[in-house]
Amino acid sequence: MKKLNKWIAGLLCMMLVMTMVAGLGVTEVKADDAVITVSSWTELKNAIRNDGNIQLGNDIVAETGDYSFNVNKNVTIDLNGYKIDRNLNEQQDNVFSVIAGGTLIIKDTSEGQNGKITGGWANEDYAGGINVREGTLILESGNIVGNRSNKTFTKRGGGVAVFYNGTFIMRGGKISGNEAGYGAGVVVLDNCNFEMTGGEITDNICDFGEYQDQEGAGVFAYQGADVTIGGSANIYGNKNSKDENSNLYIYRYKSSEKINLSTTVPLTTGAKIGVGYYQPYGKNEIPLADSGKQFKDAFFTDDDKNYEITTKDGVDGIFYSPKNSSGGSSTPSTPTSYKLRVGGVEVTSANTSGTGWSYDNQTNTLTLDGFNYEGNGSGIETSKDLNIIIKNENRIKNISSSYSDSTNGWSCGIYAFGNLTITGDGTLDVTGGTADTSHGISVLGKLEIDSQGTIIAKAQATAGTSGIYAYDGIVIKNGNITAYAAEAAYSSRGIECDGDITISGGTVVAKAEKGEISSYGLESGKKITISPNAVVTASGVTAALNKKPEGYTGEIGTTFVSNNTNPNPTPTPEPTPAPEPTPTPSEPSTTQGESTTTSTPASTSTASTQGSQQVIPTIIEGAGSSYTQGSGNTIYFRSSDSFANFQKVMVDNAELSADCYTATEGSIIITLKPEYLSTLAAGTHSISIVSANGVATADFEVQTADTTAVSPKTGDNDQAALWITLLLLSCGALTAVGIRKKVR
Repeated sequence: MKKLNKWIAGLLCMMLVMTMVAGLGVTEVKADDAVITVSSWTELKNAIRNDGNIQLGNDIVAETGDYSFNVNKNVTIDLNGYKIDRNLNEQQDNVFSVIAGGTLIIKDTSEGQNGKITGGWANEDYAGGINVREGTLILESGNIVGNRSNKTFTKRGGGVAVFYNGTFIMRGGKISGNEAGYGAGVVVLDNCNFEMTGGEITDNICDFGEYQDQEGAGVFAYQGADVTIGGSANIYGNKNSKDENSNLYIYRYKSSEKINLSTTVPLTTGAKIGVGYYQPYGKNEIPLADSGKQFKDAFFTDDDKNYEITTKDGVDGIFYSPKNSSGGSSTPSTPTSYKLRVGGVEVTSANTSGTGWSYDNQTNTLTLDGFNYEGNGSGIETSKDLNIIIKNENRIKNISSSYSDSTNGWSCGIYAFGNLTITGDGTLDVTGGTADTSHGISVLGKLEIDSQGTIIAKAQATAGTSGIYAYDGIVIKNGNITAYAAEAAYSSRGIECDGDITISGGTVVAKAEKGEISSYGLESGKKITISPNAVVTASGVTAALNKKPEGYTGEIGTTFVSNNTNPNPTPTPEPTPAPEPTPTPSEPSTTQGESTTTSTPASTSTASTQGSQQVIPTIIEGAGSSYTQGSGNTIYFRSSDSFANFQKVMVDNAELSADCYTATEGSIIITLKPEYLSTLAAGTHSISIVSANGVATADFEVQTADTTAVSPKTGDNDQAALWITLLLLSCGALTAVGIRKKVR
């Protein structure tokens, strides 16, 4: 009997071990852990839509009808020694766009790491290679090579462009052989982040003809861009079109424009970074970095004839310093520069007045009293906040026809890097030059006008032009203001602002002639607000464009808008119009009282196609997409029309509010949010993307969730239940045997 008990106990122990081992077989294997191998453009596009880890199994080359990849999820691509080739022989598109919610990781696990992303040639979007808009790009290894962004309207970012709060982290890999007007390797716009702790950016070239900003062939960092350098970062061997060194170029207009040195990945002895700065006010010593003087030798100057990298005793920082005539570093010269030029002359502590002008440095106030300037370059240019008081009649005319002719201030009449305020009861007539992009008055901060006088701002650029432009905001409290933009090949805008436009008083006339891409009397990147006390007349192919912060684009009217009770108020004398003015509509729209452009967009209009053949837009990506209820996924659709023509989105013939989707460029990409998709019933639905050239429509499916579906496993639930039952029986039997033995 004892032998039998031992035999039973042994059998039960064996069953217990089997159930424990078998239990390991039901461990869930998440789909995210799987590596998907792709060998064609379509396979890669489908894999990107489903996110996850992707590995190339062959070279992937685009064919006619293929479009760029849009990444709005977490995607990792292993080039595996192969290439992704957009294969463009004309200006059309980039290879990747990383948009809001998306993170794209590029790596190459092959031995030679020769995989590459190539063949992009940007059209409307920045970057021929990878366009990062609100998303994140991480380059670990592999190559971004042979991409272009060097045509008239897109000059920036041959390899990578980072804008609209995007982030680019470069830990390795190589960016080379790309071309652009500036930022041939990488361009980083304001409020964006670029962190480089490894890899190389080399052999890129800026080759855009006579364009002024032929700099930053390696990296071009705009004012407000956040640049961090560390590890073994190498930025060298990049050239502008004059075959001059042009590596990391800092477009500096504030003292805060410095390079951050990484504290988590400190610079190593292998780091090599060439540096250059935009300096409109002569040679000045610039703090390159606030710390890390021990890393001084990692940097060299692109302009080594005139500048050198220096350090100072007792200061933990690195400086970009001008050389003196004997070859050593100079000290700040006297008299003191006030970072202001008037009539092409630098204003200093020894030079504070001239014919028709005087400057008070204590109050940052420039008084114009009979000032008359005509010449190459801006009449007024400043790198700090400035107050202008106008008295009597004043005139500024920039006659430069290209950036190379202009000695300062792009090709604008007035060019302010900080905030600008204009007051006084005189007249100020300002005209910008005829280079490809210029403004009458250009302000990179905030513009405020509170004048009892008259201000006329005219722009006549060949490509993109605005009578008045400001980046941070425009506030008009009083005055007679005329802003006029001539006909241009790309865009024409009377008053343009990336921030809010607020008009609380005065008489404002904003007129734009025809632009081949866009024409707006008023254009705001956020919101236009007009009070009852103001008389505002805006005219263009589209009178006014309002982009609210959540991304919705609304339009007022189609050719004309006025908030005055008199639909045709008497404006200030208008400048001579361009040869082909926009036809005046027969019935201009009129609104009264407090007006904020939050109304429903105007109905579809073909006004923007005047003078050219209209092409009806179509859905070129996303047709037939499906969404599974409860998945939390998004789906996107791409219209062939230009983003500048975008008006609204409709689903099942009902207009969507702005919080239901995001709208991004390239051409028009509409991403439906999961919060909205979850409200739709199962079945077939239609989406319509309405733009100025027509309506692009496609169907998509909403599918019910399969409640029986489970994540992929190596076993199934029925087998798991069986093994668990056996485990319990084994344990129970062993316990019984033990008790019986003890009793006996």
